[in-house]
Amino acid sequence: LLGRMGYIKRKCSKAGKISLPDFKEIQENFLADIQAEVVMNEVPPELIFNWDQTALHLVSTGQWTMHRAGEKVITISNSDDKRQVTAVFAATLIGDFLAPQIIYKGKTQCSHPKVSVPSGWDLWHSDNHWSNEETMKRYVEKIVVPYLDARRVALKLSKSHPALAIFDCFCGQTTPVFLSLLKGHNIVSMQVPTALIGYSHWTSLLISLSKMT
Repeated sequence: LLGRMGYIKRKCSKAGKISLPDFKEIQENFLADIQAEVVMNEVPPELIFNWDQTALHLVSTGQWTMHRAGEKVITISNSDDKRQVTAVFAATLIGDFLAPQIIYKGKTQCSHPKVSVPSGWDLWHSDNHWSNEETMKRYVEKIVVPYLDARRVALKLSKSHPALAIFDCFCGQTTPVFLSLLKGHNIVSMQVPTALIGYSHWTSLLISLSKMT
């Protein structure tokens, strides 16, 4: 069927790669879009923030060992341990770090560790410890909104003053329900273009963003 429609099958392992000039153009357009939102909504740097998810090993692993010279077989302890949790971290343009959300594997709060954590942290769970739409909705309600409310008070801004969230295209945070939740809390969302994710030039994007404001 695809052949009759004129499609061909080929490997596309390099399809996601872009040239540096293309990257620069996408970067500049993205920064221009952010600049427009900042100016139009009068968003201060304190209310501009970025979040991302990362996997954390429960048991530390590594590839370095110390052994006697000449030994042929070296065992790397715990190198194959797959146990992880997911953490969601966020930081503002002025360098403030929001409390993290830590997601454990489980169906109830019985899966949470019996330890004390700093005030404001959110320990939660999902079937596979991965972040999803439900955990992200909780993250916004438990972590992001309280932070923004306190910041607005400190800056003597109205409770409805816009904030700006920058995040990638992870499916759990790009659903209509989730984006509607952000909008309901007066949070403007900016999604990082796919072409800008995972490149070493990402640092230059952050530097440009900090200079912009």
